[in-house]
Amino acid sequence: MDTQKIVKLMNLTLSENDHEALSALRKANAILRQNKVLWDSVVRTDLARESKSEPKAEEEFLDVLERMIQALLASPRLKGKSRQFIESLGEYYNKNGYLSDRQETILRQIFERTIEVY
Repeated sequence: MDTQKIVKLMNLTLSENDHEALSALRKANAILRQNKVLWDSVVRTDLARESKSEPKAEEEFLDVLERMIQALLASPRLKGKSRQFIESLGEYYNKNGYLSDRQETILRQIFERTIEVY
């Protein structure tokens, strides 16, 4: 199974276009069904592979987080404490190269509230 294709499809789920995001998720699920694989095994296999050699999937994922931070900081709708928090996340991400699960969850929540989806 082509896990890079799954990663690309999952990146598309961050699209502001709901139809595109849902379509990407359905395509990824269809690939898994065809291969009789569960998401759990995809994630575990990919994590094991990354730890041995190629950090490519992780780099693509981190690029998504960085783009989310940049989009939020460029948005005039992000104000006050939310803007300060996203700025601090950007600094933390630039310094450490990753976000904690909790930081990522909050980033996604702020992104969904702030960036308009049509």
